[in-house]
Amino acid sequence: MKGIHPGLLAEAEQRGGIYWFAPEHALAVIREARQHGLLLLGIDGAYLTPNSTQPSLDDSWDYGAQSVPDPYLHAFRFIKDREAKRLHFEIVLAE
Repeated sequence: MKGIHPGLLAEAEQRGGIYWFAPEHALAVIREARQHGLLLLGIDGAYLTPNSTQPSLDDSWDYGAQSVPDPYLHAFRFIKDREAKRLHFEIVLAE
């Protein structure tokens, strides 16, 4: 993930080339993306178990398909609203 601090990437669980962040780290990625002007394309939520990654469409958002005035603020609230669900999040940024 270009533009994201390596220390933050180290906090993620990497599976199949995808960085899955716990909510607090996903929020930090969103803050960094905003600070560096990185375009936020989407959020994918998933339940991680030791042996599987179970995507949750109800806990995902595509900013290309569903536009919002401030995607960074929306993403922050979207993740905060789901903290109790024990999800991990992929933050999809433009390259």
